[in-house]
Amino acid sequence: MIKEIVEKLSNFTILDIIKLTEELEKKWNISSKEIDNSLSNNSSSINIKKKADKNSFDLYLQSAGNKRIKVISLVKKIMNIGLKEAKDKIDSVPTIIKESISKEEAEKLRDELENEGAKIELK
Repeated sequence: MIKEIVEKLSNFTILDIIKLTEELEKKWNISSKEIDNSLSNNSSSINIKKKADKNSFDLYLQSAGNKRIKVISLVKKIMNIGLKEAKDKIDSVPTIIKESISKEEAEKLRDELENEGAKIELK
């Protein structure tokens, strides 16, 4: 099978090879530049990183911290829920506060919560 592929590739033009490379990078979600960098840094193992084209994030509350009441208030506002529901959310950490939000909104909310002592993780 490999020999057949090599034989077919031998008939490709440089432009065909470039297009093939681009298509494979898209399909496998890798970047040949990252592979080149790994090899040029004499790394003992090739570490192919997934592209970091993440468009939406989930906001996870890991801990309410010392200012629990202020964090409960913020969670209530962010999630548009009642006080009891917000307290229950805080009591069930780790928990998702908001899902599928933009990077900008996620960072803004993370900063607000962390300013009140909460520990936040973006995924």
